[in-house]
Amino acid sequence: MNAQTSRDAFTRVRDFAGAVRQVESLSALRGLLGDVVPSFGVDYFLMAHHVDFGRPIPGAVQMGNYPREFVARQREVGGWRHDPVLLACERTTTGFFWSQLGELIQLQPKHMQRVAEVRRAGLGEGFAVPNHIPGEYSGSVQFAVEHGRSFPKEMASALQSLATYAFEAARRLARSSEEPIVLSAPLTERQLDCLLLAARGKSDTDIGHLLGISPRTVNSYMEEAKRRYCVATRQQLMILALFNRQITFSEVLQ
Repeated sequence: MNAQTSRDAFTRVRDFAGAVRQVESLSALRGLLGDVVPSFGVDYFLMAHHVDFGRPIPGAVQMGNYPREFVARQREVGGWRHDPVLLACERTTTGFFWSQLGELIQLQPKHMQRVAEVRRAGLGEGFAVPNHIPGEYSGSVQFAVEHGRSFPKEMASALQSLATYAFEAARRLARSSEEPIVLSAPLTERQLDCLLLAARGKSDTDIGHLLGISPRTVNSYMEEAKRRYCVATRQQLMILALFNRQITFSEVLQ
């Protein structure tokens, strides 16, 4: 992805992040996602906690625009426990393409049968973004293209950020309005220093050199910050810090 394409994608993610704060219902969020997803070159999205599909659980998120045949089959087979993509989500915290499933789980005949069913439902390549929040059901956001189309793999990083914003908004809307968006303490000044440099793409070694501390100390600050925000990955930490305005897009782009 060239620099202009990357900046355009980042701008769309930024605009989505601003719009999603104004959304007041899950149906409105679904509509917003349905409008923005095609601008990244994909056709379908599915955002859900990994509970039995079609059996709503209070506080659980389930929304998307997948083909009806896929949704019907998902209910028939008993939910996420038989889905190789969702099983793979349980083994990683970063986004992955469906074509990489064999690198994350041992594919069995029943998994290959599900892959074939997905193709028959009209879905081609997909990209899954796991979402793990301590104390909650695991979840994921998946993006897919129609069978026969090429997936715009250069958009993976932007889609991962989009997914994190979307899932955070869905969690907020699915819970009681009295609950805060993030159950966490504000980050310390040193944690913010490390987080901001990490958001600019710096490695722990680079950050340590700039701040005059060891890479191990940088990692400690980042791990402490993740625990404060109750998240599993640095990307989730960055997104929530932006969401809570502890860091800003202008600071990241400096």
